[in-house]
Amino acid sequence: MAREKKPKVSIVPKDFIKMGEIRFAKKIPASVKIFYCELASMCEDTGTIEVNAEYFAELYQVTTVTVSYWINNLLKRQLINMSLIVEDKVRVMKISMS
Repeated sequence: MAREKKPKVSIVPKDFIKMGEIRFAKKIPASVKIFYCELASMCEDTGTIEVNAEYFAELYQVTTVTVSYWINNLLKRQLINMSLIVEDKVRVMKISMS
């Protein structure tokens, strides 16, 4: 019998107050809230991640324009920090939670 793959789970950030504010904010789209949880989960160990937009576009089966919208939505609300690293024409985002 084939072994079933267990789904990966996003972990709620340690900062429950901020998470509650985000969860119930009417002006933040649901997809951005889910994306925030994904980022928080990925940043849990080291505090930052380095990733490109294509990674998230492939993961969520959306365009890089959509990923940019999500990131800009979180940046505008000061929920994340981001810097752009460009090496050999490859763009990598360094993201941390605010």
